[in-house]
Amino acid sequence: MATTKKRIPVTIPPDIEPLLNEFAHNHGLSLSHTIALLTRYGLELAEDEYFGKLADELDEKTTKFISHKKFWDKVLPS
Repeated sequence: MATTKKRIPVTIPPDIEPLLNEFAHNHGLSLSHTIALLTRYGLELAEDEYFGKLADELDEKTTKFISHKKFWDKVLPS
């Protein structure tokens, strides 16, 4: 049966192989699915780190903040 997923050969250090195998076994996953899952998780973490740094750069010391209540009082006046 043909697959639409891209096959990519991956070389891993010998100390990581047993960890991946154990993770896959403990979660009832194939080794390839485990690697794809952990790759996606790693990419999401990298994205979060990037946007966190971007937000820190945009956050200025002179930014004025208002309270949660004050915001909603302006959005939903009584």
